[in-house]
Amino acid sequence: GAVPPLPPPPPLPPATTEVAPWAELGGGSADGPPLQSGKARGHGGGERMRELVEAAPPEFRCQLSGRLLLDPVRSPVGYVFERAELSRALGEGRCPLTGQPLLLADCPRDPELRRRVTAWVRQQRAQQSAQPSRLACTILAAGASSEHGPV
Repeated sequence: GAVPPLPPPPPLPPATTEVAPWAELGGGSADGPPLQSGKARGHGGGERMRELVEAAPPEFRCQLSGRLLLDPVRSPVGYVFERAELSRALGEGRCPLTGQPLLLADCPRDPELRRRVTAWVRQQRAQQSAQPSRLACTILAAGASSEHGPV
């Protein structure tokens, strides 16, 4: 028989800037850590991280939490989750979206999706570093208007 189509996923929750620790993901490889926390990056990192996560395409975000996918796994029916989020949500051995029986072992990692997310993050960071942050633009604009006075 034909396999019924996937039900549409629920709407993504609001983006969060929390990221999984890369140490447990084997960071440092060619696919290395695309993100660091704002605290690790210094001034302005939190704002830029938030902007980055909020701009992430839906296919790069966990269908359960809305977080950026750093260690994506794919369920047998095609849903994509952040591995740590799915692990926490599988307390009763059921898919949090479908309610069907599901084990973490049934959800293989998706290295190709991880590479695509990593490439997207690097591209976004390159664009961000080429442009000043919104805060810097606001400060520059305020300085320019007060320096020259009203026209």
